[in-house]
Amino acid sequence: MERITEHRLEALAKMIHEEMRWAGLITSTTERVVLEMGSKTYGRAYRLYTTDVEQGGGYSDKPLHLGDGFLGLTKREAWLSLIAILRAFEAMRSAKK
Repeated sequence: MERITEHRLEALAKMIHEEMRWAGLITSTTERVVLEMGSKTYGRAYRLYTTDVEQGGGYSDKPLHLGDGFLGLTKREAWLSLIAILRAFEAMRSAKK
């Protein structure tokens, strides 16, 4: 497997944003999916949430994952969580066909 970088995690977050738009979960043009980078060293978790850039762009009350947006403490854990979210959207697309 290739190395998991912050750039690759951000690319997955963008894909989730597009899937949420497709599913009708994001309807505002100012609402964004935000990936908050973590650090195992400093005890910060990777998190995923939505925010409205017109309202200041701060942390939202709409986490995208169980556990208040928690994706994991490492890049690998975050990667696996993001992939699981994308697979759920893929299943939704397949079911709609």
